[in-house]
Amino acid sequence: MAVIVLEKLYNTRDLGGAHGAGGRIVRSGRLIRSGELFRASEKDLDLLKTRWALTDIADFRCAAERRQAPDPVLAGVKVHWFPVLPEETLGITHADSGRDPLISMKEMMRSGTFQAEAYMAGLYRAMMQSESALAAYRDFFDLLLAGPQTLLWHCSAGKDRAGIAAALVLCALGVSRQEIMEDYLLTNRCTALQAEKAGRALFPADAAMQATYCTIMQVSPAYLEAVFAEMDRCGGTDAFLETRLHLNQAKRARLQALYLSEGGI
Repeated sequence: MAVIVLEKLYNTRDLGGAHGAGGRIVRSGRLIRSGELFRASEKDLDLLKTRWALTDIADFRCAAERRQAPDPVLAGVKVHWFPVLPEETLGITHADSGRDPLISMKEMMRSGTFQAEAYMAGLYRAMMQSESALAAYRDFFDLLLAGPQTLLWHCSAGKDRAGIAAALVLCALGVSRQEIMEDYLLTNRCTALQAEKAGRALFPADAAMQATYCTIMQVSPAYLEAVFAEMDRCGGTDAFLETRLHLNQAKRARLQALYLSEGGI
């Protein structure tokens, strides 16, 4: 698993190289996770199309997010929409009603009872229990089962909805939880500088709020552990994949045939 170095996209990674079922390796250049593509430079987009031979994009954002920061149109690249969270959960309705969503976020963060890590872990748990979120991920797996040449998926920052998607894909490919966690935590290395800059800009005289903002904008092992805990509550990874995502053994075998190889190529 490796970071894809781009000009304007800071959290884009190839899942190739992870160790999957039967001693096989996830193929390089097939499965890419990222943040929204709205701020991608022309050079970034050209690199994704040429070096990475991008053919498909899966967008996990809600409708309002897509209106506010639409993905660029790339010739020959298909875009698939799988909204994981409703707009109310993201606070987007405030933006649609004319209220700055940053104001709502600041108010939430400044409340005396707000605990950033507990809030985020609860959000992850809710996504694993939400039928609408699970339906979006099921549709995403249907796309994976169709065998796109190179698939990039993203949400907004590329850390939560896209991060869960990456974890679920790697689980289905037989990658260990330890290695899945290692990929997940790479987000912090990719986004640390941007999170710190944004925190200082939003809260220039409040170090505590800057730290809280960084907690929200980065990831913690506790968040992904909430996903694993929900899997265990269902009877383990295999049981979760089968009952919640409808990935039976035959579908998992097909995914592994598509995206694993002896040498990772």
